[in-house]
Amino acid sequence: MYVYCLCVDLGANGPLKKKPRVLLIYAKDNAYHCNAVQCLALYLQQCCYCEVKFDQWFQDEIGDISALGWLLLQIGSVENVVVVNSEAGWRQCEGDGRNVAFHKIRRDTPLEDCFLFAIKELHGRRQRVFNVAFPYTHSSYFIDNIGIHAGRTYVLMRHIEDLVLDIQRLSKRDANGKKLALAVNASGYTRCREGQLLEAAIKQAGEFFLSNPDWFARSYYQKEERNELLLRHEHPIPVFDSGLGPSLDQLSITSNALTILLGNEGLGINFYYPPSSLGDDSNSLTISNIEEIFESMNADYENTY
Repeated sequence: MYVYCLCVDLGANGPLKKKPRVLLIYAKDNAYHCNAVQCLALYLQQCCYCEVKFDQWFQDEIGDISALGWLLLQIGSVENVVVVNSEAGWRQCEGDGRNVAFHKIRRDTPLEDCFLFAIKELHGRRQRVFNVAFPYTHSSYFIDNIGIHAGRTYVLMRHIEDLVLDIQRLSKRDANGKKLALAVNASGYTRCREGQLLEAAIKQAGEFFLSNPDWFARSYYQKEERNELLLRHEHPIPVFDSGLGPSLDQLSITSNALTILLGNEGLGINFYYPPSSLGDDSNSLTISNIEEIFESMNADYENTY
């Protein structure tokens, strides 16, 4: 049984003394892709001597500070960022350049998809960024093709050894030319339980995408963004929006939400108000309604302060 199956012999490099912190950034294409990413996170954590930051493992923290807040904290504190390429991720980045946004029709996970926000946030930062992709993602969907990040894309698990060595800042051979002996490689990664789970997840996702070439069109809808102030009347959502999104046990406590989106930068501000404040028909949202809401908020603020 492997506790860490990373290094049998590190040669002149010496033993590893510190786990590199690794943040996984990925688009939530669907449940199959999310499962493959989670298995990759588990493999890096358990078998590659890494301290992995994977959003689905930190839902309590995200509930306290929001999904975007947690992501900003991680980007500011980790040394390494692994960007998992996928079709939905590429389409989000490509569409953003045309002022077009793609929204999920139905969430597969309770967490928000913050992929585009994370990619933008990485610009100008000093983190070491590693582009990776699973075999079921065609190379035309690698985001380095549209200038987000230049450099190599590691196709997993064919390039897993190179990826781990690069994250660990190790060379394949020591000063004497001796090759490092790793159990982390394309042929040996399934020797541990985590590797077997990862192999199965990649296979399952690959079978789905192969059998459903039109999956994106059935899972996302396209919306043209405008630079002026946008007003969007959302479906009822929980009064306490933690960034995790609505769950079945929360849907009994709902209110209407008015989301004000500023330009196409993805900045969202949620204002909550009882349904009665808009009249019986909550879909009849007008500018006068909005002005009344803000006047009421200003009056409350002046009376308080």
